[in-house]
Amino acid sequence: MFDVRNTSSLMAARAACKPFLWACVAMLMSAPAQAAELLVYTFLDARPFSGLTVELDGQRLGKTDDEGRVRADLQAGAHVLRTLKDGAELSSSELITAAGESAEVSIAFSDFQSAPKVSIATYDQNNPDPQLSGEIRGQIVDSAGQGIAAATVSVGTDLPSTSSDAQGRFALKLPRGNYRIEVSRSGYEDARGGPVRVVANIGVATSITMRAQASDGAEPVYTADDFADVEEVEVVGTFNPTEDTADLEKFSVAITDSISIDDLLRFGDSDVAAALKRIVGVSVTGGKYANVRGLDGRYISSTLNGSLMPSTDPFRRDVQLDLFPSEILGGIEIQKSFTSDLPGDTTGGIIRM
Repeated sequence: MFDVRNTSSLMAARAACKPFLWACVAMLMSAPAQAAELLVYTFLDARPFSGLTVELDGQRLGKTDDEGRVRADLQAGAHVLRTLKDGAELSSSELITAAGESAEVSIAFSDFQSAPKVSIATYDQNNPDPQLSGEIRGQIVDSAGQGIAAATVSVGTDLPSTSSDAQGRFALKLPRGNYRIEVSRSGYEDARGGPVRVVANIGVATSITMRAQASDGAEPVYTADDFADVEEVEVVGTFNPTEDTADLEKFSVAITDSISIDDLLRFGDSDVAAALKRIVGVSVTGGKYANVRGLDGRYISSTLNGSLMPSTDPFRRDVQLDLFPSEILGGIEIQKSFTSDLPGDTTGGIIRM
């Protein structure tokens, strides 16, 4: 049996949903394909200028990275772009963009006395201008870091390619965009680099390492590019407590005291003999000869950079320590007990400089 009430309710529900559906369609059609962006590159003496604060219309965008770059979303209209270092303004530029337009800005500093060279290029993200181009410069090297000549460098079949010179350097002018670099040469395995983003009126630097083709039975040589996708690396090392005086004394198997270079500078002693007076259990006689725990020079040895030193006195075995100015030393270590790695005549201890 046909129910008129249910039919009327269904038609009313459909009528109520139509405005919502049309609103969703309108939002999807009006949404831009890509949001406009601002890309700022900064250079100092032709090298990326990192750590530079960038502001847009008084709002901080962030600091430039290791490539001297900062990226941010960009709204249409007139803008003021400022760069600052430690709160001091280095440059101020104005740029105007229309709806949907992005901007790429290059700011090159030669020194901080003259105004930087500023280059601004605007473009439509959805309809890029092929006339806006940049340049990729780089070097092709082997696993030993030596340049590879006559290597073919390309980024695609329909785009220009080039060859590296005798030092392995190359330059390739391309329309703005993202590219993967492909390199080939006889005797080497093909290599790929990137992705590299080419920015309008700005040069981008890159380096690609090629691996020599392994002959039959030869073990292949690997480079860092072969492990680009490795997620975990385990490193095993040995702790060496000789860099810090506190660790040296803590982990030593013998009774040891030490004086670091910072202590030597703080004490202001003119020579090693004067500095040793500050060590517990060490005394100095005659302003030059050290006694360790009451034992004189007959039972003590002295070394400089690990080499055993002879005495300048033909009638004494111990070394005159006032001959060594403290400012030439990186530290002093005094071992007050005998260990098996020491010569047999160092039962009283050893002074290592």
